[in-house]
Amino acid sequence: MQYKVIEVFSGQIEESLFEKIKDFCRLAYSEQKHEARDNMVVEGWQNQTSSLLYLLQIEKRFMPSIGGLQLLLTSDNAIVAVSGYYRSDFHPSIYIMGVRSWVLKEHRFNLLIAQYLLPYQLEKIKARAADAAIISFNESTSSFAKLIERSNKNSDAPLKFFFGENYPDIYKDMRLWKDPVKIKNVKQWILIKKLSQNEFDWNSIRWTD
Repeated sequence: MQYKVIEVFSGQIEESLFEKIKDFCRLAYSEQKHEARDNMVVEGWQNQTSSLLYLLQIEKRFMPSIGGLQLLLTSDNAIVAVSGYYRSDFHPSIYIMGVRSWVLKEHRFNLLIAQYLLPYQLEKIKARAADAAIISFNESTSSFAKLIERSNKNSDAPLKFFFGENYPDIYKDMRLWKDPVKIKNVKQWILIKKLSQNEFDWNSIRWTD
């Protein structure tokens, strides 16, 4: 299947495209057992501060000056995946990517985020002369970050998991920070991709109970 990436920005989305994004969110939210489905809520989204639609339209986290939201479309212009990136609040040269990532269930095992959207975001982040890009994980998804860490330390490990021989390049030089950190007042684990020789004190955002 052929895919294409388009980028949209907070405050600059045509109503017809916003309706398509809402339709995508409705499909995502219909997955009753998915732990992150509330991030895709449509009904009452204006009051759901963690929802993709709220971040996009009200918080305006994806303004062109600090980031963007990517949509992955099929050849017939159906949205099958979304993911965004933005400049962190804790350092102007560190960006967070993979934000509110979601792939529709029937496309989920194609590694679409890692193959299309994260590489796209990384090139955009590099163009902003960033020092680092990170992917953050909460309590329920931190096991995936640990899987990446194990895979990068053991060349045979990816074959044992669902990656098979298609371990995504985007993950190969990322490292897992040893302690949880505080991002947007939420406890997170992070994978770090260094983009310059500049160092950041990750302990400065270390999570403390």
